[in-house]
Amino acid sequence: MICRQEGETPNYYVLSHKRFSRELKKKLLEESEELFKAKPAELKNEIADVYEVLLNIAKNSGMAWVGIEKFRVAKNKKRGSFKKRYFLVSSKD
Repeated sequence: MICRQEGETPNYYVLSHKRFSRELKKKLLEESEELFKAKPAELKNEIADVYEVLLNIAKNSGMAWVGIEKFRVAKNKKRGSFKKRYFLVSSKD
């Protein structure tokens, strides 16, 4: 724990699976906000934080990251990706 590394004494408890899932999603919002506000020099750190939370959400949900990555690639083939920097304003049937 980082608290111990910094000489502090942590006060914690183990969350239930359901509560842990909810707290991870809240943490993702927090870390995403930090990423949104980050300066260019801070991006790597903030991206790593978001990625860490996403990895744990997947793991806590019983998903392997490799399966998510395969799903992402297949979805990109079907629906597109951000490669060309297109910004969809609207679409019509």
